[in-house]
Amino acid sequence: MLYEAYFFGYGSLMNIDELVSCLQTTEEDIISRIQFVRVTRLRRGWLNQCKGVENNGLQLSPTYLCCYDTGNNSDSINGIILPVTDEERSLIHDRERKACYGIKHIKHEQVTCYTCQDYHLEASLSIYLYCCQLDLSSKPNEYHPIVESYIDLCLNGTLNIDKLIDTPDSNFSREFISTTDFWPKHYWINDRIYKYRPTIHQPLATTINKLLIDMLPQDIIESISF
Repeated sequence: MLYEAYFFGYGSLMNIDELVSCLQTTEEDIISRIQFVRVTRLRRGWLNQCKGVENNGLQLSPTYLCCYDTGNNSDSINGIILPVTDEERSLIHDRERKACYGIKHIKHEQVTCYTCQDYHLEASLSIYLYCCQLDLSSKPNEYHPIVESYIDLCLNGTLNIDKLIDTPDSNFSREFISTTDFWPKHYWINDRIYKYRPTIHQPLATTINKLLIDMLPQDIIESISF
């Protein structure tokens, strides 16, 4: 297979099921070529780029994760690196452009392996991601809250990575939470299908709840609304 570049995923596209769906491939294929990494000079946060989207009772949109360049080598976020073909780049672009992200390229020296012994990136392949400009983005608000279903999607992905690389105490997931900024105190909606028995549709709900309660300030957790 002829790969054109490396894609860096740091949010919902850390979820292997999402990658399988987006790239129209198999779980086995994704696992065979995915690598788990940290990238310096970046942070991610709850940031909305689509300021021009109309908000009304028929057209609502949540705030998703977006990453931004801090210019500081001491900053980093964890995520996945995946070599992709030209066709796969187009499939990812079709998915990501809906959130108004911009494409950014990062240097190979910004990337380190999360936990592996045999790690290699082809120098001839560029590394790209979808990001935003911090000064042009808005934080979660009453029109663009963050929603639990999206958080669950991301944390299902990171918890699966924890299982694949056998990290202690869900450390990959914990790092994901701790390197995500702008968790809102008042604009977090629990939109799970069964809010009182979420494990019916979200088997890892209890584990996700414990992680969020453990990692985030109590006043933020207490402000989550239905």
